[in-house]
Amino acid sequence: MEQSSRPFYLLTWGVILILLLPILAQDGMFLDGVLYSSVGKNLANGYGTFWAPRFSEYGIANSPIFHEHPPLNFGIQAIFYKILGNGFLTERIYSLLTAILNAGLIHLIWKELEKKDHRLRGMSWWALLLWILLPLTYWCFQNNVQENTMGIFVLSSVWFLMRYLDSGRLMLLIGCGVSLFLASFSKGVTGLFPLGAIVFWSWTVGRKDNNPDNPIPYQWHYARVGFGRVVRDTLILLVIVFAIYGLLLSYGPAYDNLMGWFEGRFLHRLDSAPTVDHRYRIWIRIFNEMIYTMAITAVLIGLFLWRKVDWLAGWSQRKKWVSFFFLLALSGSAPLVLTMVQKGFYMVPSYPFYAIAFALITAPGLQVWIKKMSKTGKAIVTTFSSVVIIAAIGVAAFLFHGTSRDQDVLPDMHRVGEEVPFGSTLSIYPDIWEDWRVQVYLQRYYHISLNPRTGDHTYFLTKAEEPAPDGYQEVDLGLTHHKLYRK
Repeated sequence: MEQSSRPFYLLTWGVILILLLPILAQDGMFLDGVLYSSVGKNLANGYGTFWAPRFSEYGIANSPIFHEHPPLNFGIQAIFYKILGNGFLTERIYSLLTAILNAGLIHLIWKELEKKDHRLRGMSWWALLLWILLPLTYWCFQNNVQENTMGIFVLSSVWFLMRYLDSGRLMLLIGCGVSLFLASFSKGVTGLFPLGAIVFWSWTVGRKDNNPDNPIPYQWHYARVGFGRVVRDTLILLVIVFAIYGLLLSYGPAYDNLMGWFEGRFLHRLDSAPTVDHRYRIWIRIFNEMIYTMAITAVLIGLFLWRKVDWLAGWSQRKKWVSFFFLLALSGSAPLVLTMVQKGFYMVPSYPFYAIAFALITAPGLQVWIKKMSKTGKAIVTTFSSVVIIAAIGVAAFLFHGTSRDQDVLPDMHRVGEEVPFGSTLSIYPDIWEDWRVQVYLQRYYHISLNPRTGDHTYFLTKAEEPAPDGYQEVDLGLTHHKLYRK
């Protein structure tokens, strides 16, 4: 790390902590995050197995086995529940750790670029800052979504690949292939988007430089090989991924799990439950997500021109990296055009590459300013950054175990869970089944399942405005939006 950049690394980590800690310190999460943590918690406690994970007694989509995603993420989270217990902090610690690992891998990828251009040294903090400031980035780490885990393996695959492109060592290519498998084993085929990276590299960075007098020491091993090698190595990555899946599919429980996901979830998901009115909505979403980053970049370029900062030094080579990372990022987000189910956080594993691309444009100009900054200026940045970090910890401590969302559901569910025996099943009217927040919180914290089909259980849960079920008497728990009855 460049000594002159240390205050800005401290600032970046201050921003990361202030965006994450206060929310992670509180109860309440996005529905999917609680759902996934429930499956991992159940697995850790012996309810379900790695190849047959369970959410509740009555499951999801008429299946007692949780086939919504491949099982790796749940298996990893189960380890955390085994070690840390079932308390509400476990998935929050896991989410924070995934944020740290994603950030660390972005830094390592940037270090590979630094080897080729001294103008980028000590500037990975800028890529990290642009990445974490994207609203969906920090939202994902606040809410324990699958993309957090998948992003680790996506980034590690690109890091292995960049090292392979630099050295030609086959073990690094194998590491890339294994990482791609792990990414897909976390969330599905969307984790395989870096498979096109070698081709993108050959179109951009790997092209011969027509300027023989370019002063930048730019020696990539892969720039000296032909397109046949590009095809061969891409096929090697495919073979590694398919070979691992082939071995898994030869094992009965793994076959049942993966085919249950592929047939019941993946193929069905392409056309069901649309979230947008047309497929090309994704292009608008990408633009909206990146508009602030583009604005920051434009303002900085304007300042560089005004202050006559030499930000274009080495641009003939750097623009190739910018093109490479933009193509890589688009390959991870644009394919959503194939489905009408387009949720913004599906694109988040591609966001680090957008951030790196934008950071590459302006990092050399910022580095010039940083080197000219006085000791007093850097001391001010360091002091401010320290205050931000202390504030993040202080606010998180003040808000600890408060409620950040679902205030209309979560307090009621805690009161119900304290009354109803752990591991019970509640009868409900069918409409409550559709309020998945009720299901996931009762299952996550109290291992309570809901049954919309019969009224034979000891307890019956309704919404506050619904009629009392026959043969049940209300239990006065002071619930706000629900009522609990006992037979």
